[in-house]
Amino acid sequence: MILRKDIRSILFFCTYLLCVVFSLGAAVNEGFTRWYTGIPFFILFFVITKKFNKSKRFSLLAFAIIFSSIYSNSILPKNSFLYPILNEGYLIVQEDGYIHQYSDNSAGFYKDEKEIKCTGCGEVKKHSVKSGERIKVEGISYSYPDLGFRRAYKTAYGNIVPETHFKLSHEAHPLLKLGELMYYPALPIILITSLTTIGKN
Repeated sequence: MILRKDIRSILFFCTYLLCVVFSLGAAVNEGFTRWYTGIPFFILFFVITKKFNKSKRFSLLAFAIIFSSIYSNSILPKNSFLYPILNEGYLIVQEDGYIHQYSDNSAGFYKDEKEIKCTGCGEVKKHSVKSGERIKVEGISYSYPDLGFRRAYKTAYGNIVPETHFKLSHEAHPLLKLGELMYYPALPIILITSLTTIGKN
């Protein structure tokens, strides 16, 4: 009987801890679902807190954490702590070439001035760049081609997606990796099953 109780306690603790971790993951999720995939974890986190901590202070604390997670995600592209490059950072050009800036403000790097791979992008502005040149980063933007994820850096030459032609002066903070947890939407089902198990005598 004691062993069974200990197992339930361990299961409860693990479930609660996962809710906290995934709530933090929702705060830094860059994916197209943003903080919305954190909703099941927010609910479980609040329910568990309210059930096992009768004090209103703990419920208010849980609510504050949930609200902070949602708010943090809503201003994520402006967060200079997670994106240190926003603090006077820049892209470093790795080879001579041209940046083509399109009417939708997207941009691409080309070695040949006349080379254009984008169709239907409208007017093209061409900017000659040299290896070692620094391009100031003015902001961050996200796009989701084919439900994937692409992070672009806003510059005077357009929104640039760094690949082999550019190097970042500052890398994004490793905490953003927590957002990748939100790719596992089936986990709430496991947590609900765990809570059901906990509730059984």
